Amino acid sequence: MSPKKCSLTETQLDTIRKIGKKTEPPKNADGFSLVDWGGHRYVYEYDKKCIVKIAIPGDKTDHNQTEVETYREASPKIRKILAPIIDYAPDYSWITMPKAKTTKTGLSDMEAYAIYNDLNKEIQSQGFMCWDIERRQIGKIGRKQVVVDYGFGISCPIGREKKKK
Repeated sequence: MSPKKCSLTETQLDTIRKIGKKTEPPKNADGFSLVDWGGHRYVYEYDKKCIVKIAIPGDKTDHNQTEVETYREASPKIRKILAPIIDYAPDYSWITMPKAKTTKTGLSDMEAYAIYNDLNKEIQSQGFMCWDIERRQIGKIGRKQVVVDYGFGISCPIGREKKKK
């Protein structure tokens, strides 16, 4: 997917800023549909093929920042299994990615389990051990299997936790 596919217009950025100020995420907001939310981010689909992760009010940008830094610092072999970050705010208040099929958006538990196993094998083959990837954090973009949520502080992709021999 080309970066232009998930770029944001000024109108969309204004909507994101408004959503980012809310303590409860609206289900729909000017072309954005709520997919999921947790303690740190609201996740919205837009333009049918893109996701924006918006930091929840109260300076909870740490997950977005971790995700950007992990993606940026990952080796090419590990980066290929991470959902690509297309764009992000300089203050990490939002990040955009291509939309992946996940257990929240139609991926069966059986498919998720198979992808989870494949990704863990790939990570381990690169000499890393990951204890913090879960099935809910993986998905598919087209036919490509990826980790879609790595903003929780995953240490293994950038090599901070090497596999013991």
